[in-house]
Amino acid sequence: TTQGDILYRDGSGLQRLGAGTAGQLLKTGGSGANPSWHTQTAGTFSQYKVRRNNTEYTNTSTSNYLNATNHYVDITPTSSSKKFMLKYYLPIKQQSGGADTSFQYIFTKTIGGTTTEIQVSGSSEFYFYDSSGGQHRREKAVILHLDAPNTTSAIRYSYKFRNPHSTNDMTICDGGTHYAILEAFETDESYQ
Repeated sequence: TTQGDILYRDGSGLQRLGAGTAGQLLKTGGSGANPSWHTQTAGTFSQYKVRRNNTEYTNTSTSNYLNATNHYVDITPTSSSKKFMLKYYLPIKQQSGGADTSFQYIFTKTIGGTTTEIQVSGSSEFYFYDSSGGQHRREKAVILHLDAPNTTSAIRYSYKFRNPHSTNDMTICDGGTHYAILEAFETDESYQ
């Protein structure tokens, strides 16, 4: 044996599995099969980034979106063909005030100082209404998006939001005791 080799037992005794190539993973074939080296293939995640932040943001405008500037995740694609599965966990507090509230968001990406919108939600996402007024609802919104940026430059993913139905408070990370979590998974998968 040499450095990097693995010894395993097959049906007749100890056997040598020579060292694989850089980046390969050890794969089992299950009971009655020998282990082997496995090269990562399309559809697997090749990079993962996560950021959490508890900065509170409150928006009372029905027309203007508020940028959640501290709620972002930065990632640099390893090739221009890579895609990113984005997952946003946002702790929302909707204050009714006797009127409708709804969380409307826009996902953004910034590359080289230029920000573009990549996903716009419907106008009634996470809708809440309380006719008595003064009540509120909290929930953890989980939002997914697949992006194909076609670049190898660094990317910052973030979002902005508003309440399109009324001037009642729409708050993320109320009191700073809850965290927004943004995740980016790099993949070759062409999701269908």
